[in-house]
Amino acid sequence: VSLHSLLAPWGEAASNGGASGVGDAARPGDATWRWRDVGVAEWQQRGGDFVAQASATQFVGSPNSFYTWGSTPALVADVQGWLGQPATNFGWILIGDESGSQSAKRFDSLQSGVPSQRPLLLVQTLPVPEPASLWLLAAGGLGLAWRLRHAGR
Repeated sequence: VSLHSLLAPWGEAASNGGASGVGDAARPGDATWRWRDVGVAEWQQRGGDFVAQASATQFVGSPNSFYTWGSTPALVADVQGWLGQPATNFGWILIGDESGSQSAKRFDSLQSGVPSQRPLLLVQTLPVPEPASLWLLAAGGLGLAWRLRHAGR
């Protein structure tokens, strides 16, 4: 199953496929194969408007398991782009190989009744020192090196 960055906003209405996965009728505000927002806005491309190149992929096999899409340069670029331009954050679409039979997969959403089964995006950041801090560190290192060099005289 691959993650692709979406290029357009989409609806999240109240339809729910239920635990059996039999589906539910689309309601106003839902996203479907044809609609970004049922009855209001269609996708430009049926199936969704998304970046063709996958940001990450993960083998998804057995049901009732948890899966992690590890960090890739494309995922990092997606998140950095969303931080820089929040209005472009439409999330990712999950796309699986549906060429065989019984290929359906079920993923819980943010609205899952079981909080521990909701998707989670974990972003780890590293603090970047301020330029002034770097200058002080460099100056201190040079001063220490000079002092050690001249201490032996």
